[in-house]
Amino acid sequence: MSGIDVMWRTPKENGLETVRVVVETPDDVRAVLRRLEDEKALDASAVHRDRPRVPPRDIPDHTVLFGVRDQVGAIMFSDRTGSWATLGDGPDEEPVYAEIEFPSRCEIPVHRVEAALTEFLRTHQRPTVVDWQPVAE
Repeated sequence: MSGIDVMWRTPKENGLETVRVVVETPDDVRAVLRRLEDEKALDASAVHRDRPRVPPRDIPDHTVLFGVRDQVGAIMFSDRTGSWATLGDGPDEEPVYAEIEFPSRCEIPVHRVEAALTEFLRTHQRPTVVDWQPVAE
């Protein structure tokens, strides 16, 4: 079954709850972003089911981390060719998303995060609808 497996943690009374969903449509992408914002979630990771897996441990050949806050967000995309973060207007300091320090100027409007994740759902590749900056490894 095609789609993106998305996982995030949401603060609850007794700690954190792990949420896992399968994103199969653009409406699902929009719903996930809305939930991340509404639940004050601790950002998300995503794995596309149609991308290759690396033997012998059968791990994904890519990593996608993203988060949204106050109508802006950021995405980090890594695969065998390198690592990139979205390129936006701010902030000047390096924000933390998904417990990782992202480079400065990585935040973009949430509707652009939605467009990029929707393209990733469709193509399985690093989205072209947003600008990217390389991330030093």
